Amino acid sequence: MSTGTAVTDHALAPDDENMGAARLAAAMLRFQEPLAHPMSASTPEGTPIIGIDAYVFMPSSRRVLRRDVVAYLAGLPGAAFIAATTTRGMFTLLLLHELSGERRTSLQKELDNQHAGLLALAPGPGTDRVLLEFDDETHLFSMAAVRRWAERFGLTTGWNIEPCPEPGRAEWRLNLIGGDGRRYSKGLGPR
Repeated sequence: MSTGTAVTDHALAPDDENMGAARLAAAMLRFQEPLAHPMSASTPEGTPIIGIDAYVFMPSSRRVLRRDVVAYLAGLPGAAFIAATTTRGMFTLLLLHELSGERRTSLQKELDNQHAGLLALAPGPGTDRVLLEFDDETHLFSMAAVRRWAERFGLTTGWNIEPCPEPGRAEWRLNLIGGDGRRYSKGLGPR
């Protein structure tokens, strides 16, 4: 997982859309972290600490090391909805193919709407670059990877996309809005 001010552009390889989508989803999870409370339970020595060293995607109790989150998300067998909880590093994960009836229809509609919204707001080609910046992280994704993200991952992080005000850096800027409605990524803020 990339942090720091260096731009990550791993998603620009044309055959890497799933990994780019997973990198974007993981970045959105990290963006939400400051809004949750640290876990207060004690952890046995040598065990990865949830919210610091690892994430848990409930209902599974498996700890996914931070460095493995992108691979974990990319390896999911299909579309997923991931909801932040009030405990840092703990998320609820629902896989679309495991749902049925109204729940499956509703989640598919959310993903379809998200993808349609992205296409309407940012109709550029898949090779366009999309900039995301928050805290000390800067990421560059291909539009194709962002579109794949919109099809595969529903998250509780708000977002919008607009033409990048610095066209030399990217064609588009992805803006994130935290679940509290007061946390914003760089380039966006209370307007």
